[in-house]
Amino acid sequence: MESCCSKKQICDKSNIKGFDIETSSICPNNGECKLEIIQNKGITIKPINESGVAYEIVNDSSKIIIKYNYSVNQDQTPFDGGYAEEILFEINANDYQETLIDNDLKKSKLFYRRFCACRGKTGLILVAKGKLDVAIIKRKINFDLNFDCGELPQIIKYIKVINGKL
Repeated sequence: MESCCSKKQICDKSNIKGFDIETSSICPNNGECKLEIIQNKGITIKPINESGVAYEIVNDSSKIIIKYNYSVNQDQTPFDGGYAEEILFEINANDYQETLIDNDLKKSKLFYRRFCACRGKTGLILVAKGKLDVAIIKRKINFDLNFDCGELPQIIKYIKVINGKL
């Protein structure tokens, strides 16, 4: 599914917890996009079988979780109620700056999840292809994420946040 971009912003300030934030990205296909910043939490990776992983959100005062949700409610029937994507990763809570490319993205525990009534094309993966530039300086966060989950079709491939205040 390819995306057409509307002029709707990724999020408005009411969708962000604990941050005053600007974005330079758009929410495609007249969808709803929400950005949540979860302070004092980290991600623990949990293997679920030989080829799969899951995650658990844990208390960790040295980390911040960035959670981005995109959804489109296409059909009101109970089983085909819509389409959603979730991107989730952790970063250090203190002042720092880092660029992670491809397999180094695993350091941020970057997860992508796709929800839809599309057989064989849903699931959760640990992303290992893309680039994340992130900086927290003087209680302000900036990040630029461009990624490709490869295995699953995706609409959201790019997220940029400028001057988020902790």
